[in-house]
Amino acid sequence: EERDHQGFSRKLKADLFIDDRNVGGIPDWGIIYEMIKEKKTFADIYSQQREENTSQKKKRKWLPF
Repeated sequence: EERDHQGFSRKLKADLFIDDRNVGGIPDWGIIYEMIKEKKTFADIYSQQREENTSQKKKRKWLPF
């Protein structure tokens, strides 16, 4: 394997690391892109997704009970 950058490190150097996994994480990049493109807040996107999920018809069971 050939290495072009012998002295270059790709490690992140930071003074502070925020572990957001315990608070639900960050949204997917697709959602972030949609928020920027359509100038919406996360609350707008979240409520839109909830409306879409509740408006879908529930599957009927094959047994009547």
